[in-house]
Amino acid sequence: MSEEIGTLKAETATENAAEAESKFKRIVVALTVGAVILLSVLIVFLSWQLIAINGKVREVNALKAKIAEVNIQLSQGEETLEIRRTKAWIEREARRLGYAYSDDVIFD
Repeated sequence: MSEEIGTLKAETATENAAEAESKFKRIVVALTVGAVILLSVLIVFLSWQLIAINGKVREVNALKAKIAEVNIQLSQGEETLEIRRTKAWIEREARRLGYAYSDDVIFD
């Protein structure tokens, strides 16, 4: 009878160890699956962020190019304004529009 009890205890201990090992393996598998899913989500999020950043960089570069273009137009406009503020240009435009000084001789 004591041999049967000893054998029964050994079998129970073996079953408990096998059950504990099985639970441990299931926990390890579950944690691994969870980690892989989390890593996948993080990689997708990182990729999305990199795409968004790349889009913003292109937008910034386009705006910088537009600013450079507008600055060139501004400098050309300032040159034109300086020319059009001169007395000679104003007189030429006035004569083109039909205006003249009172002492000018007009030839038709």
